[in-house]
Amino acid sequence: MIMGKQCAGIVDKAKNTAIKGAVATIIAGFLVIFQGCAEDRDKSRLKSFLLQEQKIGTVVKLSSIYDKEMDWVCVVRPYHDQIYDENPQNLAINEFLQEIKYREREHLWSLVMSKNDSFDIITFRRSKMGIAFGNESWIHLPENFEAVECTDFEQSAIFKISLEGRVYFVFGRIK
Repeated sequence: MIMGKQCAGIVDKAKNTAIKGAVATIIAGFLVIFQGCAEDRDKSRLKSFLLQEQKIGTVVKLSSIYDKEMDWVCVVRPYHDQIYDENPQNLAINEFLQEIKYREREHLWSLVMSKNDSFDIITFRRSKMGIAFGNESWIHLPENFEAVECTDFEQSAIFKISLEGRVYFVFGRIK
């Protein structure tokens, strides 16, 4: 199965051939589908669900919307390039972030998931999907939800809120 960067490479290759425009896009789409870019589809589906389907004021478990089985998940906040809590799972995630040369950025935040020595990272733009941390006075978290930086994948959840027309997500766990 082809992984993320390879899927992008297939699309670029199809677009850079002699065939231009819509035909190249269609061919690239078929190549990606037939080559089996499951990871990209999983990430895209998760983003799409959070943006379009999850209702404001609801909590959704990540395991219910992300098909891959994972053990641990952390949120990497804007302006951060690592997880600062030093438990063993987080140290492995920090090593992964260093390996991929993850850079701190103002406009991005990421979910990093791990299972054994395998990692997935899904990065979000704050302009489309803002991130809040749960300690802000304007956020009223549900009783069964706790905002955290990292947690067991099966307990991990996203709480969706809105303030002045802008959507925010709070990462945490089900208590």
